[in-house]
Amino acid sequence: MYSIQTIITCSILATGLAGTKVTWPMKTSPVSHYSKYTTVFGLSVFANASLTNLQFQHVASVLAEWLDNDEDGCVDNPLVLTKMLNSNPQPAVLVTGPHGPKVPKAKMAFNDAGYACSAPLNNAEILPNCAGPKATTKCADASLEEIIHIISTEGYAAAWPATFSEGPNALHPKASSTLTKAMDKARGGKLLTIPSVYPSSAWYKYYDTSCEYECQATEYIYWGITAWVGALAGRGGDNEWKLNTRAKLVAGDARLTAIIKNRSLYKLPNISPTGSYSGAATCKRGKNYSYVKPALD
Repeated sequence: MYSIQTIITCSILATGLAGTKVTWPMKTSPVSHYSKYTTVFGLSVFANASLTNLQFQHVASVLAEWLDNDEDGCVDNPLVLTKMLNSNPQPAVLVTGPHGPKVPKAKMAFNDAGYACSAPLNNAEILPNCAGPKATTKCADASLEEIIHIISTEGYAAAWPATFSEGPNALHPKASSTLTKAMDKARGGKLLTIPSVYPSSAWYKYYDTSCEYECQATEYIYWGITAWVGALAGRGGDNEWKLNTRAKLVAGDARLTAIIKNRSLYKLPNISPTGSYSGAATCKRGKNYSYVKPALD
């Protein structure tokens, strides 16, 4: 188990000065198949050796920006980080290589080491020049999407299940959270299977039959957060999600907007990651969550 410690972290960051871009140090990987490795607020970032250093730094910084959105050197919501660090297996960011997670030995070694990744990336999906507000309909970096999937599912849903749970599922077919109630409205009803045609009232229409109800909720909150922070403005509305700007989200989805705007409790991101993180090594609130170490049982 892990506990968050109040520790100065100059060894973690390339510099302790606020406003200077952080370069994440390479560390010895606990999974040899994924030799590129670092930690961000104690969370592991793994990548295949074929990933460029530029791409690797970009992915680590996107994780940092989602967690410390105001870049003051502290995670915005310590409870979310605690839930992720205390999970077994522990969620991690994973870039599998050029072809995705198709190497059984690598996947087995990753799992055996105590890690799990619900939303892996492959090399070709990491496009630093098309990240966040720079994304267009022709070029969009997938790092923002896959990393926020991990944080929302493993962090927010664990911290506040009544709000962020992505059920129902086969065991609890009637389960609902504030998030799924909002999604049901956005999809035009509580649709436990993918319809052949969504109701005309729906503004969220995802037809991928491999993405069941919980997956639909994971995608839904991603769309809402990225619209809110300005990462979809250049991509335009598409057949899956119509509300691509903050203004459209506020006007069109009051329930999801209310969750995102609850800054006093949930502290969801307010600014789009770009892949350039400049958080300080200490934070003014008096606690520093930039580094965690195993606590004695």
